[in-house]
Amino acid sequence: MNVDDVRVGAVTAIVALARSEVWTDRRDAAVALASFLDSDDAQAALYDLILDGSDTAVTKAATAAVARQADARGWAVITLALAGADDDQGESIGTGVGEGVGWYEPGDRDIAVTTAARLLEHPEPHIRLGAQRLMAMLTGT
Repeated sequence: MNVDDVRVGAVTAIVALARSEVWTDRRDAAVALASFLDSDDAQAALYDLILDGSDTAVTKAATAAVARQADARGWAVITLALAGADDDQGESIGTGVGEGVGWYEPGDRDIAVTTAARLLEHPEPHIRLGAQRLMAMLTGT
C-alpha cells in the first residue's frame, strides 16, 4: 500500500468519526482532519464541523485547528463557513480563529491577514463574504 492510499484511508476513517453523535468524537475528528486540507473530503467535513449545530466546542476546535495550519485552503473553508454562519456560529468561529491565530509565531498573524485579504478577491461570492467577516476578526475592525 502506498502513502496516498494510506492518506485516503485515514481521511475516510476520520470523516466517519466526524459524523458521530458524540461531540468529543467530532471535535477530535476536526483536529485530525485539519492535517489533510489537501483532501476535498477533509475540507467538506471540516466545513460541516465548523458549522456544527450541536456543540460550539466542535465549532471552536475545528476552526482553531484549521487556522493553525495557516493554509489558504483552510482559510477558504473558514470563510465559506463564515458566509453561511448565523450570529452564534460566527461568534464561535471568531473564538476559534482567535485561538488558532494565537498559536502563530510573531509575524504569522500578518500572513493570515494577507491570505484572508487575497480571499476578498476570490471568484466565489460566498468566500468573499466570509473573507470580509474573517478580516474583521483578524484586524479587530
